[in-house]
Amino acid sequence: MVGKIPLDCAFVEAMVQGVPVTKYANGLTSDLVTVVWNNISEILKKRS
Repeated sequence: MVGKIPLDCAFVEAMVQGVPVTKYANGLTSDLVTVVWNNISEILKKRS
C-alpha cells in the first residue's frame, strides 16, 4: 500500500471547480495526496 486518503468533501469541491485537490485546499487531504503521489513516484523510479 502506498498510503491512505480519507474521504473528504474537498475532492468533490475541487472537481466542481476543475482544479486538483492539492491546489484547491490546504490541509490534511492535500498533504496526504502529495505523500501518496511521492510514494508512487519513488516506486516507479526504482522499477526503471
